[in-house]
Amino acid sequence: MAVRNMFHYRDYIYCVYQEKSFTKAAEKLHISQPSLSALVRKEEESIGQPIFNRKTTPISLTLFGSEYIKSIETVYDLEERLKSMSSDLNMLQTGALAISASNLGIPHFVPQTLVQYKQCYPNVHLSVIEASTIKAKHMLDTGAIDLIITSQPLDQDGYEVQLCYQEQLIIAVPKEYQVNQKLTDNCLRWEKPSTDKTMPVSLQEFEHTPFILLNRGNYLRSCTDMLFREAQIEPEVVLEVEQSSVAYNFANYGLGAAIFSSRFISRDYFKNLKYYAIASKYAQRKGYVCFRRGCYVTTAMQQFIQILRNAAEEHGATQ
Repeated sequence: MAVRNMFHYRDYIYCVYQEKSFTKAAEKLHISQPSLSALVRKEEESIGQPIFNRKTTPISLTLFGSEYIKSIETVYDLEERLKSMSSDLNMLQTGALAISASNLGIPHFVPQTLVQYKQCYPNVHLSVIEASTIKAKHMLDTGAIDLIITSQPLDQDGYEVQLCYQEQLIIAVPKEYQVNQKLTDNCLRWEKPSTDKTMPVSLQEFEHTPFILLNRGNYLRSCTDMLFREAQIEPEVVLEVEQSSVAYNFANYGLGAAIFSSRFISRDYFKNLKYYAIASKYAQRKGYVCFRRGCYVTTAMQQFIQILRNAAEEHGATQ
């Protein structure tokens, strides 16, 4: 039996597998249930092995059926790779790119890169999803997105992880807080906050300062907890939030101090906040672009990664 004939009704069989029901699959495929059952039975007879165990509720796969479904998924993946290659041959005149990142509401080079990319390739459908790394990783695994921009490196066994930029965690303190008076010489300047040579400050200086932190489970929260443990202090947490952009805004309104990346600083935020570099090796972080290992890397993906790296260099974020 030729291999090509074994997958003649693959779409029908795969739909039954997904729905775990001939009736539901028939409704989704817009054919009658008896016709669908006959097609599947015909394929099973042609192969010489049952694919589904019809005695269970819901229906399940036989041992052969499990391998058959894996083979269908392999064929689907190969077809997608060929489609991507064909799209690339159109010189980025068509295609799509889906990216996930966090804190896109704050002006910095990552959202600026997204704008630059769209301006360079206006015909590429660009989809941007703001999400935590945990949520973005799930979307990457399911194929909902192509790339993740994150400071949390993913497991290199399952993902390609490419270094794109470096960043420094800093502390932002409302200007009216008394602690600023003894740290005048340590304030970062607007011009080059990420490369400022001002003496870093120990978090012990802020032992009695209220803090706005990210929720537990967030990678940045894990980093800040490590910083506090190193300084041997227990921070006074007045608020926990989901995103750094939210912490930034509440700090700007004077609710408490916050810790986030120096790449988020803009001139407008120097009106109400004082910034300090943190004296710790844990305050240095790297930013990565990640995608699934083994997936076809489209020209759209390659060009975006290159533009992101160029933007990081222009903003001094690769030093």
